[in-house]
Amino acid sequence: MKLIIFNSNKNHKSKLQMNKLFLLITCLNLLACNSNQLIESSIKDENEFLLPPDPNPNGYDEIAFKQGAAGAPTKIVAEMEELIKTKEYNSVKEYLLSKYPGERLTAYLAIITLKEDGSIKLNQKELNQFNQIKLQKDSIYYRSGCTYEDLTTINNLIADSSTIMEAGWWMDDQLGKNVSE
Repeated sequence: MKLIIFNSNKNHKSKLQMNKLFLLITCLNLLACNSNQLIESSIKDENEFLLPPDPNPNGYDEIAFKQGAAGAPTKIVAEMEELIKTKEYNSVKEYLLSKYPGERLTAYLAIITLKEDGSIKLNQKELNQFNQIKLQKDSIYYRSGCTYEDLTTINNLIADSSTIMEAGWWMDDQLGKNVSE
């Protein structure tokens, strides 16, 4: 792009002033072009929703007995609930050997109450695995209610009394012990 400047003797301007004017016009032109691109890129389809960033981008197993406004369990917890409701306690025990830390932890927490209740008995191999889970340091993404979430480890969750208490309430619900009249 060439800028042609007419330099008349009557209206003489210094070369420096003209360069400043040219630079100002160029900057304004660039800003105008960029702002149009930003406006166009920010216009979305009216049916498109912007979602918050995924709090668990690495896909760690997620555990939540009651999360969010609806108080919904995570997938792993819902699967365990189904096994407990149908009294498939052998399948619950099989989760102790799962390769997924969320399944192992959920089985551990369920078995605590089932053992106390007398609904389940563990053989020596299962008991050894049950006791080993307390020491495991696999990562778990834990959620509780609407506001609490944390990336932690199995052993930290088991050591936390509030996790054990929440799991106890969850199991009482599954076993029909929290029914009020």
